[in-house]
Amino acid sequence: SQEALDGQALGGAAGAGAHPEAHSGSGHGPGHGPGSGAGAAKLLCPVCKVHWMAETSDRRGVMCACGLRLDLGDDGLTLGHLQQSLAETVEEHRERHCPSVLSFALRSDFGVTTLCASCTCDFYRVVL
Repeated sequence: SQEALDGQALGGAAGAGAHPEAHSGSGHGPGHGPGSGAGAAKLLCPVCKVHWMAETSDRRGVMCACGLRLDLGDDGLTLGHLQQSLAETVEEHRERHCPSVLSFALRSDFGVTTLCASCTCDFYRVVL
């Protein structure tokens, strides 16, 4: 299914350790470079589904070339945490047997920006 492909590309709904390059071809897409070597979490942006996510240089957030940026502050969260949360969200939606693909977007409320997942089946979750 399309959602299964999206889930694997977004962070491995089939397993938190799945790498998007295993599903998207060469693995040398935009944003692939320093800081994405062996052992680093690799995550396709859930919003644009084109670029690789990266941790900010100060390690206080994650960002994408499309403009997505999540400030994680002093929470100690990493790209790996985002990958795990995305995988759990995709799996939770899959358990509803909904044929639609999740949509991801940033939402800002009361000065806090979060990444949210939603679907036409009324599924809604704050991912991170």
